[in-house]
Amino acid sequence: MAFGVPELDRLFADGSLRLASLHEVVGMQSRDSGAVSGFVMALLKRIANLRPGPVLWVAAPDATREAGVVHGPGLVRFGLDAQRVMAVFPHRLEEALWVLEEGASCPALAAVWGDIQGRHRALDLTATRRLLLRAQASGVPVLLARHGTVDEPTAALTRFCIAPKPSLPPGLLAHGPHDGLGRAGWQVDVTRNRDGRPGQADVEWDHATGQFVAPARSIALVSRPAGGPDPAAAERRRPAHAWPQGTGR
Repeated sequence: MAFGVPELDRLFADGSLRLASLHEVVGMQSRDSGAVSGFVMALLKRIANLRPGPVLWVAAPDATREAGVVHGPGLVRFGLDAQRVMAVFPHRLEEALWVLEEGASCPALAAVWGDIQGRHRALDLTATRRLLLRAQASGVPVLLARHGTVDEPTAALTRFCIAPKPSLPPGLLAHGPHDGLGRAGWQVDVTRNRDGRPGQADVEWDHATGQFVAPARSIALVSRPAGGPDPAAAERRRPAHAWPQGTGR
């Protein structure tokens, strides 16, 4: 699956992400769980266009307590049919890992999405390797969202470290109301890539087309003064030895 963003696609050997494997999407802080989940949903939308069948979502108990559950209208906004999403809420992490392995072995699924919060001894290198091997054997993409952790050992093919990126407000519509929300945006740091090389990119999600896009432009954080020239610019042009009168220097 190609992202359609050159800065990301060129990180992979053949210009696209190999789906039949384990991929981790991680956030350094728990407060970034919304950005992590949004990026996963964008990936799932692209995968669902390529693969038939339902998406299996497995949410470990710690993940739902910390970040809540996915909102149905949010799935729809990312273009995912909520009727294609099967949700499983295990009581223990060990049960969640078992469900993830069973899902990764089922070729009738479009993809498997796991939500894990923090560091866990049970989710070690051996556990991720089991998920990797099952995904490779069945061809089912497994996306493991890990909230509040970054540097844990993993056998995943790729690891995407996600942070939220400010987005531009949408242009005003000529007719009718709009919700005032800009595109979802992320700072993507590919820290592990066994199919290419690491790298970074800023990407946004176009809800109308269901595509990843590169940010069109940046927005100024401080506007220019409306009543005259910028005094800061004038100060920068002042010679270093020229001091205002009355300062005693």
